[in-house]
Amino acid sequence: AGSTACVAVVTSEFVLVANVGDSRALVCAAGSPASAPRLKAVQLSRDHHPEVPEERARIEAAGGRVVFTGAVYRVDGALAMSRAIGDAEFKSHGVIATPEFTEYSIAEAGAGSYLLLTSDGVFETMSNEEVCRTMGSGSTSLDEMASRIVRRALDRGSSDNVSVIVV
Repeated sequence: AGSTACVAVVTSEFVLVANVGDSRALVCAAGSPASAPRLKAVQLSRDHHPEVPEERARIEAAGGRVVFTGAVYRVDGALAMSRAIGDAEFKSHGVIATPEFTEYSIAEAGAGSYLLLTSDGVFETMSNEEVCRTMGSGSTSLDEMASRIVRRALDRGSSDNVSVIVV
């Protein structure tokens, strides 16, 4: 078995994100002016899927195959991620657990912005922009914002795990 990881370290100046797999870090940024009615979606992590050219090259160089299964690309027709923690049987086929790092300036986001750490099931049915719109305004709790996103993804038929943390 294997898993993904999306971790964020938040300081007063920046957010540092480390990602392995297809969980996602997203900022819903208020930007400027802070009174703007919509939050701008800024994706801080990259989904590690086997069809991404540099991921595919590493997998094929290791002797793995990238196969389209009718719905998604998979390593050797089985694993839908090119990076994962665990999944030992795929390590010799180019699947790695090395994270990618992204640094994002808190000043860029602006006051009234939010950091979201999400599992991939959210994005089966929603775009980054829809996630930020669904979250709503700061007039509710962070837990309620996360719950709105989860409910919307499930209501739209997401069949994967759906988890959201709002900071």
